[in-house]
Amino acid sequence: MSHFSRLRSQLVDREILIATLREMGLDPQVAEAGKTIEVCDYDGRSNYVDIAVSRHSWGGRSDIGFKFNPKNNSYEVVADLWDVESCRKGLIAWGREGVGGDVMVQYARTTNLRILQAKGFKVDSEQVIDGQLTIKMVRTAQRTTAQTKTATRSTATRHNQVRR
Repeated sequence: MSHFSRLRSQLVDREILIATLREMGLDPQVAEAGKTIEVCDYDGRSNYVDIAVSRHSWGGRSDIGFKFNPKNNSYEVVADLWDVESCRKGLIAWGREGVGGDVMVQYARTTNLRILQAKGFKVDSEQVIDGQLTIKMVRTAQRTTAQTKTATRSTATRHNQVRR
């Protein structure tokens, strides 16, 4: 028997969630502000979500959805867990520790890369060993215009102090 389950998650950023699903090769449908999208399970029962991944996109017999819960300030995973487990093991995992699986790993990767790239880092290498992702990043040597002006002023000040 098929049915939807709702699982709490640590998915909090809508744009990163959408980017994550796309990076995984899935084709998310995103509801317009104030609207929802219908997702259906194997037996045709429906639920309404903010972001939907159709069964055709991930190879299952039911759709997967993500519904924002304002009480937790995060997205709940709305899925037929039996279908996910039998059709694409590891896409979404659950247990005592909470929601995990490929979606959560990719979401964490995307989140960290965006934060670190904004701070001037770039990916040097990535590797997965025993299911654990390791990303080596290096800081880029580019200076912003403000940093260059400050460095120039600082050098000029030191130069004037030496002359006196």
